[in-house]
Amino acid sequence: MFLNKNLFKKHGVSLLLKHELPQRLRGVQWLFVQGNMELLKKDEYFFLAIVGSRDPQGNFESLIRKAIELFAACTNLVVVSGLARGIDMVAHSIALELGVPTISVLGYGILHKYSTKKEYRLVREKISQSGGLVVSQYEPYEPPRKSNFLKRNELIVRFSDLIFPVQGKVPSGTYSSVVKAVKMRKPILCLRNKWINEIIGYLYSIHYGSTYILDAEELNLNAIRNLLGSIR
Repeated sequence: MFLNKNLFKKHGVSLLLKHELPQRLRGVQWLFVQGNMELLKKDEYFFLAIVGSRDPQGNFESLIRKAIELFAACTNLVVVSGLARGIDMVAHSIALELGVPTISVLGYGILHKYSTKKEYRLVREKISQSGGLVVSQYEPYEPPRKSNFLKRNELIVRFSDLIFPVQGKVPSGTYSSVVKAVKMRKPILCLRNKWINEIIGYLYSIHYGSTYILDAEELNLNAIRNLLGSIR
């Protein structure tokens, strides 16, 4: 792997090796990072992974906003997602709007121009410039591949203390994240809706004990405090 240090400096990119990464990322060989590296170094943060469909339906934005607001009221919250179209982009955007740090985990190289769309470019710039962090485990200019996004999903789960799949089918990228969370024994929060029922059915079918299923109307401060009390 050829590393152009001047190019990294120009873009504010650093390379962290295995021994420099936090315990939660054990097994990751290296990470290219851009932004606030303090998010990797401190244990007092609560990392909430928000994942879901690239083509979401219904009132998903209000659910994401409410969840972020409630967790931010109870924890030193960091939102983790994948900067893809749909749920990911909304999660990052709402976190930025509310002043909550957010980490974007990429499925391609950190210097690869994944999208020329203005929305993507602005959100990505805001993340690294507003106390957040952009990370990638791929070589700087590596293009996106299907296998990369599956590994990206695994890294999102490794980062996180709780996984919140908003919408997703079986199979899907969201489902792959949930399966990884189960294997890593990470707690999972689901809000009942017809776009997540297949994943809830999977979690019920395997009797996964660290699953928290709520109706949207039950999402309130007391519910979040009870959930946090049970997973800490």
